Amino acid sequence: MRTFLKPLLCFSFLLLLAGQAKSADFVRLFQCDGPSSSNLKDVGALEVQRSTDLKDFRQPRLLLRFKNDSKQVFTITSASWFYFPNPLSPSDVVVTRFNAQNTVPLQNPPSLQFEMRSNGAFQPLSGKLGGITFRTCGAQLTSTYYWTKSSMTSTDAFACPDLGKPAGCPGVGPN
Repeated sequence: MRTFLKPLLCFSFLLLLAGQAKSADFVRLFQCDGPSSSNLKDVGALEVQRSTDLKDFRQPRLLLRFKNDSKQVFTITSASWFYFPNPLSPSDVVVTRFNAQNTVPLQNPPSLQFEMRSNGAFQPLSGKLGGITFRTCGAQLTSTYYWTKSSMTSTDAFACPDLGKPAGCPGVGPN
């Protein structure tokens, strides 16, 4: 009996430590405010965040923050961008699409697509969520989630150009 007690105590201690492990912290990349539709009258803001843990840098999440302080969390599964109106020619408008899955099974909506318009320097301007417009998007902390000539870092970027994934563009996934 005594031979089983020591391993059982060690195993219990490990389980206790595992239960106290800190979850990853997230920082906001940008936030969109002021939905223009009464369909989203309860939504206070939409945020795109990334983990502070370098190995999870390219696995961002999207949050819908509601006015009652609740939120829905979505894992971004893909992100791509293109120049508007001509995807092949740099312009003053960049459109980025984020596809995301709800982190809570069977919760509605199960997934969503968010589309953001930015200026030519990739600074957020406005966004659309299923046809509902967010009048302002901003508070951007970094633009390294785009794979561009000015920010080609495989540990940071998770949004690749829409027209083909260039060599080296990492996309969404673990580092």
